[in-house]
Amino acid sequence: MARSYELASLSGGEAANIHKLLVSLDNPSKEIKRAIHSVAAWYDRSKIKGQRVESFTNTDGLSDLRVVSDATAADMWARFYTLTDNRPFFCDRDGIVKYSLAEIGYERRNGYSWYNTSGKDVASAYTTWLSKYGTTILASPLPNSTFNSTDSVPVMAFANKNTGSTLTKFNLIIDEQDPQIVTSYAINTSLKGLSAGEHRLIVKSEYTNGRVEADTCNITVK
Repeated sequence: MARSYELASLSGGEAANIHKLLVSLDNPSKEIKRAIHSVAAWYDRSKIKGQRVESFTNTDGLSDLRVVSDATAADMWARFYTLTDNRPFFCDRDGIVKYSLAEIGYERRNGYSWYNTSGKDVASAYTTWLSKYGTTILASPLPNSTFNSTDSVPVMAFANKNTGSTLTKFNLIIDEQDPQIVTSYAINTSLKGLSAGEHRLIVKSEYTNGRVEADTCNITVK
């Protein structure tokens, strides 16, 4: 939390600057690569489509802002998203969460940047970065993570888009079982019902030119 109307959140604004810093680093570590992939994926799934912010004159004769539906509108992102369910939210000086800009008082509604287009810069920088450093990677879970038997284990993985050949399949293999096969470059799923003990996760991407890339991590369920 910062100012009274800046609650703890995932930020559709500030996160873009962090991403910009990370993609500028030479020879990024695996941890940095995970973060770069994860930020780009978050922006992609958090974009707001079919809406735009427009200026209008309200009933008091004042210049005001409102959100309207527009199927042709460019994608935009909220300044703040909830930590629990990634829902865009807004807040007045009273610190009370609202889910519509129209619910915010005139002064804060017009005196703060509630929406932005930072995700466009993230996508562009990510595409450029992939051509240099993109490799198949497990972004989550982190290696040697520990989960309870009742948890859903979040699995997010990415294949390299820029190997110079076409992806034929992307596999998720758990404990040498039959792979879960997808044809897109990314896996975003949750695993349930893993037994107590050690488990090994492998992601493997295969390309038409014969190239194979893989990443592995071990996790513990207690």
